[in-house]
Amino acid sequence: DPSLGLLKLHKGLRVCANAESLPFKDHSFSSIVSLTALHHTDINKAVAEIKRVSKPGAPIAITILKKAKNLKSIASKLKSDLGLVEIDGEKDIILVKH
Repeated sequence: DPSLGLLKLHKGLRVCANAESLPFKDHSFSSIVSLTALHHTDINKAVAEIKRVSKPGAPIAITILKKAKNLKSIASKLKSDLGLVEIDGEKDIILVKH
């Protein structure tokens, strides 16, 4: 999370960073989850970082707020660049690759 204030509200492992510049080594994660956050990012940079930090074949689950003004372009980018499939949720769209 990029908000140090919000991170201070929770216990456990916390990393203050933004999606466009993650402080992790290449291929660090065996799964990727993002819940209603990527509409606040530069989606091109965020997708590049997702690709960089995920291990080959890692399952990915991303939700995007349906009310986001750039919903269609974000969903299109995630589908084309990450091979995600869309599932229609009540308040969000859900994009997955498993």
